[in-house]
Amino acid sequence: MTRPTVLWIVFILLLGLVLTSCSEIREKPEAGEQQAYKTESFAIYSSKDSLFVDENAIQRIAFVDGVIEVEQGKTMLEKLKTIADTLSKRYFNGLTIAISDSFGAAGTVSVAKINLLESADFNGPGTVPSYQSWYDFFQGTTGGQNTTITLRESLLQRHYTGEWVDGLVFYYQGEPMGDWDHIALYGFFKRE
Repeated sequence: MTRPTVLWIVFILLLGLVLTSCSEIREKPEAGEQQAYKTESFAIYSSKDSLFVDENAIQRIAFVDGVIEVEQGKTMLEKLKTIADTLSKRYFNGLTIAISDSFGAAGTVSVAKINLLESADFNGPGTVPSYQSWYDFFQGTTGGQNTTITLRESLLQRHYTGEWVDGLVFYYQGEPMGDWDHIALYGFFKRE
């Protein structure tokens, strides 16, 4: 056999192997299936220092640190929970960020209750290893500002154009968030 003939035989065998090992190719998803594949993008925010030359000052500002995709068919509460779970895993070492059902005054304002919860073995500052308590993320000016910006901006989703809550109220261990030194999570945060 000549060399070109051997090459053709090898080529045909490889082509046949590739074609027979391919799984079924679907032309187009059915109408009901198309909805399941649609997703929406949500920004995940963090913070960074930025120099404001006119003010001769450095300030912490929000920036988009990532984007997550969430199924379009999910409820607003499910979308909020997905964002909260992402924040917990990515920035807060798995600490619980519980989202309550949205509620409002006579249906006019939709507010989400964000409850920051400690692990079961937490008794107070210093009772668990570093970064296993929300206190670790509330400490220091930079850390507190980063926690504030990450939670508020990621959960408010100010640039999202779909249906969303009008604002947020933060709680710590089931109690309304206090006016603490380094974090600014006290009160009602309007989306606008």
